[in-house]
Amino acid sequence: MSEIQDINPDFVQFSVQLKKLGTELCTIRKEINYSQVDVADWIKCDRRKIAEIEAGECYDFKLLFDYCQKLSIQLEIKFTIH
Repeated sequence: MSEIQDINPDFVQFSVQLKKLGTELCTIRKEINYSQVDVADWIKCDRRKIAEIEAGECYDFKLLFDYCQKLSIQLEIKFTIH
């Protein structure tokens, strides 16, 4: 089986949404004239984590929620167990 067939479609959808969130956070950050370093200092993390969030590559939910809260974005994560 190829690697593409092994990818869970739910994970793919989640990754797409995470990328959209990261793009939105980056846009807002730039609108308020904050650097990634400013945001990292604000939420007490390394600047590289902010870059990961904005690239849609960070799965640290606490950091995601902290970043969203600082920018007054309501983040909801819904899941279903089958």
